[in-house]
Amino acid sequence: MSEHTPGPWFLHVSSNVIQISDKQFHTNKSAIVHWMGFDGSDKPRDVKIANAAFIVKAVNNFDALHALVIKAQEIEHQERCVDGQQCTTFCKSLTETVAKAEAAPK
Repeated sequence: MSEHTPGPWFLHVSSNVIQISDKQFHTNKSAIVHWMGFDGSDKPRDVKIANAAFIVKAVNNFDALHALVIKAQEIEHQERCVDGQQCTTFCKSLTETVAKAEAAPK
């Protein structure tokens, strides 16, 4: 599997195109996702824009979430948690969340 385009990603919306790119200014060459109808569904345009914005937000926050998981695991391993069970549950939940995010789409 190839590596994804590094972030940050940006959302560009014009009258007939919704585009996700790796540049702050719209160019067709910087497009990561560029569809006339965005997702080809019959969803209203504002929902398509919201879906595209959600994708961009998820991509742009993934590294921070992953770093949080690593930090939480370090804290657990260093036994800095007051309540070890809470920390273990928290770390497990974060780890599972990141694993789902890292998994290939089904």
